Amino acid sequence: MDDFSGYWFDCEGMETATSKEQCNCETICSEFLQPFCSYTNKMRQKLKVTKVINENNEIRLLRSLHANYLTAGLENLPGGFVSLDCSRPWICYWICHALYLLHMEPVHLYSRVISTLSFMQNKSGGFGGGPGQLSQGAPNYAAVMALCTIGSHEALSMIDRPAMYHYFMSMKAANGGFSIHTDGEIDSRSTYTVLAVARILNILTPELTHSVAQFLLSCQSYEGGFGGEPGNEAHGG
Repeated sequence: MDDFSGYWFDCEGMETATSKEQCNCETICSEFLQPFCSYTNKMRQKLKVTKVINENNEIRLLRSLHANYLTAGLENLPGGFVSLDCSRPWICYWICHALYLLHMEPVHLYSRVISTLSFMQNKSGGFGGGPGQLSQGAPNYAAVMALCTIGSHEALSMIDRPAMYHYFMSMKAANGGFSIHTDGEIDSRSTYTVLAVARILNILTPELTHSVAQFLLSCQSYEGGFGGEPGNEAHGG
């Protein structure tokens, strides 16, 4: 098995509960990552029969199977997905965007997607995670991205841009950042969702961006990256 030299987490001589969990997770995952050259002929033949690899032993993307799985998700989801009730716009975005990248768009379902998302748009501006839910930066971002992925006049005209701008301004904090929702946390993630959507909808104004750069700079840590809030450790998200 590959020893993954250079890839293991470096604790830098200071073990913490977090670093121990990270190292333990890496160890467990490494047991499932075998080099392709170590596969038996029987294993390789099975992968060829299922078309996961081609005759040259190159891994293939099973586009049709992926597309069928994704399209089915737009029409119906198992009961277990009730735990993602507040993430409905994300599900729409993940599926629509994946199918767009696969060049297998479910055009026949787009009107239903648009209709579904319309019930998540609040009159005060922005989208919530589901019908009747509070507008929130993350699902709002996902809803707009899903509608932009669809890209039709029906999809784009459904977005209430003036109300969206009003919603964004109501989320703006004195330090230049944006709250993720009413009385919610003010961080770099929520600020990104606002700026990204505003840019795409062509409603990015000096009023909206006032002091944003200063807020984001205050989130920069000694490590060289950015944290979610001033004083936080740098984080890839």
